[in-house]
Amino acid sequence: QAYLGEFPDEKGAARVQSRLDSLLTARSHSTIGPALVRTRKSDGWRVYGGISQYFWRNEEQLVHDGNTLVIGSGILALGDVTASRRGRRFDVLARANGAYQFNLVEFDNVGDVGWVSSAYVDVVDNSLGIGVTAGRQARRGDGILDRFDGVALSYQWKPDLSFNLSSGFPIDSP
Repeated sequence: QAYLGEFPDEKGAARVQSRLDSLLTARSHSTIGPALVRTRKSDGWRVYGGISQYFWRNEEQLVHDGNTLVIGSGILALGDVTASRRGRRFDVLARANGAYQFNLVEFDNVGDVGWVSSAYVDVVDNSLGIGVTAGRQARRGDGILDRFDGVALSYQWKPDLSFNLSSGFPIDSP
């Protein structure tokens, strides 16, 4: 404000005014604090995710003749999608991600390989404090060390005390 008061017609005045406006707007529309906790409105579904592909190639140099041998080559395709909805009573989150590896080496008898890293639905009843997660998931806080196929239940009894129950089968694949 001092710069604009002293140099209103300078070349950088428009840029300074733009930055000042964004600072003032950010301060007046802050979402941090109690207002965010108290207001709970129903939103529509939000869906987001991404896909990516990588090409990889492994070569081994033969010591006796200096030639190289391709020992692995392929395309790795990765995908991830998440859908969420915050409601007045229920919050829902669904997520799936996985990969598929296209093998480009002819002499490899492994072939193409695909796997699912996670695929689960999570529903929370905010009025009762009960949550259910079902599907392929990872739960680090329940004593489960890695991913599993199963169901996890939680009950938020008090703000600082909850009960959790998880049951399922471990996933051994990478």
